[in-house]
Formats: sequence, C-alpha cells, structure tokens
Amino acid sequence: MASLHAFAAQLAIDAGSYLRDQAISRAYPSAGPAYDLEMVIKENAADLVTKADLHAEQMITNAIKQNYPDHQIIGEESYSAGQAREFLLTEASTRQRTV
Repeated sequence: MASLHAFAAQLAIDAGSYLRDQAISRAYPSAGPAYDLEMVIKENAADLVTKADLHAEQMITNAIKQNYPDHQIIGEESYSAGQAREFLLTEASTRQRTV
C-alpha cells in the first residue's frame, strides 16, 4: 500500500503543478503560453472543462495504465463526456483480488 500511496501522491503533485502553471499562464499571459485556452461546456454553463483539464486527466490515466495495467479508471472529464450515464466498471472488474 505504501508504494501505491507514494505513486498516487506524486501523480497528484505532478498534475496539480501542471494545472497550476496553466492557470497562471491564463491569468498572466506574460508568464508563458497556456496549453490551450479553449473551454467546452459539458452539461450546462456551470460545468466547464478546459483542454488543460483533459490533458491533466490524460496524464494521470496514462501513468496509471503504465504502472498498473490491470486497474480500471473512471475519470471526471472522460466519464462526464459520455452520453450514457451507465457505471463504467463491471462487477467482474471491481472484485477484490487476493494477493
């Protein structure tokens, strides 16, 4: 569990740093170019997603798949983007595995 926690904590720090840098570059253009200023409305005007949000989620997803290929992933942006509101994990994929 300690190695899983360390992996998740570092991933959160990396993605958070990326998003912080993007927010600074949007607020202060002279600080450097933003990844992408485009925003998309998902379900209503209060539910916005930026390209930086999508990129951060993809960073996290790619790292998890690389390090834990058997893990199932539900991401906030990718799950919300779909039309179907079905739960994406199957019963078989969520069973506890004994080690």
